[in-house]
Amino acid sequence: MPQPAATSVVIAVEQVPSASVALSIQRFVAGLPGVVAATTREYAAGQLRLDVMSRGALRVDEIGLWPGGRLEVVEQAADGISFRVV
Repeated sequence: MPQPAATSVVIAVEQVPSASVALSIQRFVAGLPGVVAATTREYAAGQLRLDVMSRGALRVDEIGLWPGGRLEVVEQAADGISFRVV
């Protein structure tokens, strides 16, 4: 059975306190089921933007389970999801 085509989505996270936390979020997202790659597009002034390639839909509830804290959904669209570290 062929794999579904990979799709790209931007995940933005607000209020990221440090580069090490940004890296922790990026690694967590990269390890989620279906994720082919999670690349940091930008991290500045507490804002993290990841380009995420995945096969199949990303589950927002799984992203919220980041073990370093809680990621709350701010906005969700077809091409991107915004979270806030709480």
